[in-house]
Amino acid sequence: LGVRSPGAASAIARHATLLPSLLQKTVMPPSNGITSSNFLNPAATLPILFLLNDLARQSRYAASRIPYANFLPPLLGIDAGGDQQLVKAQKWALVLWRKLLRYGLGFSGLPSLVSLSIKHINSDSSPLATGYCTLFAAWLDCIKIVGKTYNEQVNRLKSSFNNNVRETFSSTLTWLEPSVRQCAETLGKDWAKKNKDDYNTNALSVLASKMRFIGSFVSAASASSSSSNSNNNTVESESIIDRLVLLLTDSLSQIITT
Repeated sequence: LGVRSPGAASAIARHATLLPSLLQKTVMPPSNGITSSNFLNPAATLPILFLLNDLARQSRYAASRIPYANFLPPLLGIDAGGDQQLVKAQKWALVLWRKLLRYGLGFSGLPSLVSLSIKHINSDSSPLATGYCTLFAAWLDCIKIVGKTYNEQVNRLKSSFNNNVRETFSSTLTWLEPSVRQCAETLGKDWAKKNKDDYNTNALSVLASKMRFIGSFVSAASASSSSSNSNNNTVESESIIDRLVLLLTDSLSQIITT
């Protein structure tokens, strides 16, 4: 029903007990805050994540009714190890969060993802690398739009931000610079290390997502530079962009040579 009808999706999301009960029985962590994988069953978690993604795709209203901050950070904070079902659940959790960002939702809790993402973004084989890179790219696209666009819709969005979200927006470039710099530094090295048989669809997907992450960061930094009233901020943004361009040029040279 949620896939076929936006009205049904809104009704499911709006229901007083249906969605809260499903979430409580599948993905909500216990009240004691334990984030061990024991608190959920991946076989039950995947269907609810599929449902949430379908609801979020239908309308902004349905997406806004999903209490993502209560369960997505704990779910992504679990060390999946070799549990492929849990890894798949975490992939869909990242997809859901990315959809929320495209509606101008989902900003609460984003800072917690920066530290969680490091081991995945720095790896050329993590199954979650693409998910984190594309999520961060969507986050940076929001920063660029809010920083450069002035219309009634964006102004309404800005006015709805609380202090935590405003701090998130103002600190995003600082938080993500180490990750994007690491991407730019290792892009060519990771690619050059691969054997001929490793050049597959997944490897290309990771490469493309990292390139998108870097490109979105540069666009957001440029927007911040052009809209900033502070000369110091402008110089800092331009300096970051210059460093990234040099790193990326070197990485691309290695990829082309390979």
